[in-house]
Amino acid sequence: MQGRVETSEKELGRMDRQTIDAAIEKYEKLSGELIGTSKSFIIDQRTNDIFGALIENLDPMHNDVDWAKASPIGGTIVYGYFQVCLISMIWKNIGMPIYSSDVAYTLNYGLNKVRFPSYLRVGIPAQGKVKMLGVERKNEGQIIWRFEVSIEQEGNPKPTMVAEAVFTILFYNT
Repeated sequence: MQGRVETSEKELGRMDRQTIDAAIEKYEKLSGELIGTSKSFIIDQRTNDIFGALIENLDPMHNDVDWAKASPIGGTIVYGYFQVCLISMIWKNIGMPIYSSDVAYTLNYGLNKVRFPSYLRVGIPAQGKVKMLGVERKNEGQIIWRFEVSIEQEGNPKPTMVAEAVFTILFYNT
């Protein structure tokens, strides 16, 4: 994958403070760069319908294939917030370390900005791209890292989502 920072299985398996700090330093140097592109994925209609049922928002543009086909959109589209839910999958898919150990853990810290410039169409391959925006060491026990995560779809010149995602690594006993 383009720009991907390699972290060996040995490094990820150790999960000590020194190993985590070394990995963070690798990413810190890549601010402003594309650090990875995910494998291709497809959101099928069944999965989109399940998401709509879970959030209690069944809507024809997302869930009624015949209605959506006859609409100006031309087919069903994936929920915008479903795309947001794909951020962690994309992040892990490009090989970003997500720590959960007795030394540290990674949490979703939030989003600074999310936009949906275009539709993500159901059933058409898409992929995620991750760009490093920055690393901030809040204190000895917390690191904040910011990424731009975008989703692009085959045949679509615009991204379907662009989000600034913020994650934090919290260290125990610092």
